[in-house]
Amino acid sequence: MNVLGAYVGLGVYISILKAYCKENRTAEATQLVMEISNSGLLLNVGTYDALIEASMCIQDFQSAFSLFKDMREARIPDLKWSYLTIMTGLMEKHRPELMAAFLDEVVDRIDVGTHDWNSIIYAFCKAGRLEDARMTFRRMMFLQGSDILVYD
Repeated sequence: MNVLGAYVGLGVYISILKAYCKENRTAEATQLVMEISNSGLLLNVGTYDALIEASMCIQDFQSAFSLFKDMREARIPDLKWSYLTIMTGLMEKHRPELMAAFLDEVVDRIDVGTHDWNSIIYAFCKAGRLEDARMTFRRMMFLQGSDILVYD
């Protein structure tokens, strides 16, 4: 329809996005979100959240990250829920390396608390990756300054 120059409203796109999610075709949904953004239409935060949650459920982490990036670029004001969905999904899927990489990407855009860092450190420890846990702890200390209490 776009190729033929016809106007496609957001309602049509939303219907297609829902169908993609129902079929677990999150990569196609993510591509469609990019097309929607390029057309000048804006999705709401609820639509992004639903797509990110669907991506995380089928472990399509790349789509979830792309959707989150698109949210930032579209200047969606409330990113916290999508951030938590991604971090929780990565924790449940035992992917601390992706948690750390994602946290590094968003640390200047989201209010990242000590709990978030502790979750990553815990996940690395649980996976037996102690050096990664130490490096994450050092990164947390560096980014948060001296506000952290350490108990021996």
